[in-house]
Amino acid sequence: MKILSLLIAACLLPFALAIAADSAANLDQVQPITVPAFTGKLTNATSDGTLKFNVPGPAELRFIKLADLVRWGEWPRVQPGARVQLHDGSFVVADVLEVTPEHITADSINGLGEIKLPRSAIRALVLQPARWREEKPTPSKEDAAPENSPPSTLILANGDRRAGTLAGWENGALTWRIGEQTLRVPLGSVVAIEFSKPVSGDAPAESTPAVRPAMKIWLGFKDGSRVLATQFLRDKDTWKIDLTAGGQITAELETLVAIQPLHSSRNVYLSDLPPAGYKSIPWLTATWDYQRDRNVTGGELLVAGSLALKGLGMHSASRLTYDLDKKYDRFAAHVGIDDSTGGRGHALARVYGDRGDGKWEFLAESPALRGGAPAVPLEADLTGMQRLALVVDFAGDGDAGDHVDWLDARVIRKAE
Repeated sequence: MKILSLLIAACLLPFALAIAADSAANLDQVQPITVPAFTGKLTNATSDGTLKFNVPGPAELRFIKLADLVRWGEWPRVQPGARVQLHDGSFVVADVLEVTPEHITADSINGLGEIKLPRSAIRALVLQPARWREEKPTPSKEDAAPENSPPSTLILANGDRRAGTLAGWENGALTWRIGEQTLRVPLGSVVAIEFSKPVSGDAPAESTPAVRPAMKIWLGFKDGSRVLATQFLRDKDTWKIDLTAGGQITAELETLVAIQPLHSSRNVYLSDLPPAGYKSIPWLTATWDYQRDRNVTGGELLVAGSLALKGLGMHSASRLTYDLDKKYDRFAAHVGIDDSTGGRGHALARVYGDRGDGKWEFLAESPALRGGAPAVPLEADLTGMQRLALVVDFAGDGDAGDHVDWLDARVIRKAE
């Protein structure tokens, strides 16, 4: 009997491990504004902005308000496939099913299902993302779109760009209208269709909220889709998501893997504030500008494979300053060398504060940052500080590859 029990236990062990692994799925870091980070699985979101997390331990739950959250989860890499790109920066990995004058319907096989969006919300339909470079269309006179229709641009795989109007989508081809001429274009030859943003008054009411939403929330999904929402709620086995661009989508519970609110009364991202000054000090002759929510070359903020949507990109040596008016009591960020350097780079990040007397006080410094290494936390006490300075400095071997990212760089407002 003992031998039989051991055999049964051995057979059941892989299944037990699989169940344990599955129960840990979607367990990721929750970073509140003030209290220490913890690990948890998102299980609910309510209309009053309360998130519920299951955390490791005996039936332990944690509750946190969206307004008190910096970020939950990690932004995944975008999976291959066609995309629907919105004017607010959102995008969904999905194939277009139907085009009407008012809406575009697309289908995601990765948990978002069928999506119906107002045409006015859509920036582009991207069929070949690897070949698409977003830029403002410059239609020629002969290809000008009709006066009563916002201009659109068809981008073809052979490099041609044709201004006109998307009139239909079926049977592996689209219908493109240029003035009185109508063309049938195979989808395989299309890179993207870009739409201009409608002028005020042209957009349907459903895509133009009467008032500015109190909160905008980035939501990330397993396939890399990323949408900007005004609200998301759990409804039985799905998330119901209201988009800032207009319309609503539904997502399976396990597909949501990242959350980041943008507007909070206490958590303020430096990339959303106007700087008081910026100075670049070249190693030889080349100077670099700083970037908001991008790395210093204009790409995504990516350090050791970890993506951030908010932050600053700077290059050695440079200094970026902000007026704080003594409103904040803490600075926080993660700093590292951007992955665009291919492993190069060696720099230092420092934080200084000025109490209003013109004297800069050293507040914090990172360890030596090297390309390929994970970002490290950097925090500073801002109590009584009138100004803040972020400095990127050389680390002893020139400036090659010193593309420093300040991930989620933010100042925390004093509690009222």
